[in-house]
Amino acid sequence: MGPAWRKFAGATLPALLTVLLAIALWAYSRSVYASGATPATAAAALPSGGGGYPPGALVGWLMALFVIAPTLLVLWIAAAPPLVFPVPRISFAYVLLVDVAGLLLLAIGAGEARVPLADVGALYLLLAAWIGACAALAAFLRRWGAGWSAALPLTLAGLCMAAPVAAMPAIHAAPAAGPLSQPHLIALTTHACPMLAAIDALGAAGPNPASPHLDWGTLPLMYRYSGLGQSIPAQLPRWWIVALLYGSAALVLGTLARARRPSPVAPDSPMASPAAAA
Repeated sequence: MGPAWRKFAGATLPALLTVLLAIALWAYSRSVYASGATPATAAAALPSGGGGYPPGALVGWLMALFVIAPTLLVLWIAAAPPLVFPVPRISFAYVLLVDVAGLLLLAIGAGEARVPLADVGALYLLLAAWIGACAALAAFLRRWGAGWSAALPLTLAGLCMAAPVAAMPAIHAAPAAGPLSQPHLIALTTHACPMLAAIDALGAAGPNPASPHLDWGTLPLMYRYSGLGQSIPAQLPRWWIVALLYGSAALVLGTLARARRPSPVAPDSPMASPAAAA
């Protein structure tokens, strides 16, 4: 009972670190924007008027959450011993992390920023699908070692998060027609980036005056480093389509990971037979 409890207690580490980092980042952004509030920033504040920080502060915090949560879970999965495939512990760590992220969205999004509950629910589903896809890929790659299990998912996740910037050279060079035309690359880029879907999710409640209205093309990072929504017309992807894509990827990769789990099983694994443990 004791060893099993310690193994599952270790699975709480990604969720605990996510809570600490997310709360610290929100407190920092709140203090920065509150201390530097001006009439201009107060006019652009979220509906709660919480300290005079603009909606971009919420988007920045969401971006940090979309990076921190899957990164910590992927690193935790990759750090497991190579011959052990702890399916119950990985599932427990994922469910706990997603639920904790949902509580953070509820407390900070709905509580502090007064974001409608429909928007918070959409963000929760999108974040769960995004974390699941990253974690499932890490679990699938564990049989090839910790390096592949950590490096490839984090690299692909980084490219997806930075897609509106990283894909700009290809978009500029794309022809106007054909299978790799500029409209096709723009659609691929926007649907690969979960943060663009998160901005769309902030309007999931429809024409609700309580939803923060964002000119996403002029957000600081988009305005400085990407031309989407500015010189290159683009539409935000529908959040539920992106969530469905990443959720499907998580389901397929998770199934393959279970089917291709490492063998033989280590003696100390929960899946080891009594004879092997002896």
